[in-house]
Order: sequence, then C-alpha cells, then structure tokens
Amino acid sequence: MLSGRQHGRTLVVVAAAIAAVVAVVWRLGAADRTVGGVTADPKLTSVDIVSVPEGAFVIRADDGGVLGRTPLTLSLPQSDTALSIIVKADGHRDRRVAVPLFSESGRVDVTLTPIDADAAAGPSR
Repeated sequence: MLSGRQHGRTLVVVAAAIAAVVAVVWRLGAADRTVGGVTADPKLTSVDIVSVPEGAFVIRADDGGVLGRTPLTLSLPQSDTALSIIVKADGHRDRRVAVPLFSESGRVDVTLTPIDADAAAGPSR
C-alpha cells in the first residue's frame, strides 16, 4: 500500500502524463491547420451547378471523379484556379465548364445540347 506521500507523487506523475498526452494530441490536431505558427482555416466557396436537363452527372475533368448530379451544390476551398468539370447527360453532348472558386458563393448554369439537334438541323447548303 502507498503512503500518503507516495500516493501524492503518483497522482502528480499521472496528471503530468495525461497533460503531456493532451498537449501532443492538441498539437497534432492543430498541425494541419497552421502555417508558420498561424492558424490557417481555409475559406470555402459554395457553388451551385444547375443544368438543363436536370439530373446530369458532374464529373471532375482532372481525375474523372463523379461529384454528383445536378442540381448540385459544391463546397470547396477558395482558389484563384478554376475547377474544370464535365457535365454529361444521356442523349446530350458533354460540356466542359470552368467553375470559378475565388468568391464565397456562385452559380454555374449549363445547358446541354441534345445529340439529335444536330441531325434535326439537316445538312448545310
């Protein structure tokens, strides 16, 4: 059994160990949010992507990842570089669109051309 003095030292050591673990976890969690010791939470932009026809697939042009179907709201880090997407729907021509990411919010309207619209126009003279 521990004497009162030994018990007090044990509590101090345990408390110090817990404080050290908490400090390490806190620092690791903050590491991905700091730049040069300053907290850097990225500003986000919210972009609505709307298409005619509705229900078109929105695909990242750089990696082919499907982002969703229209109407779609994306929340992405603000950037000076636009996000290049491809909007696709059955029976329509694909359309590549640059989505600006520099402001807090925005909207991109995409009208897809039906494939049979080219045939309906007939041959040019």
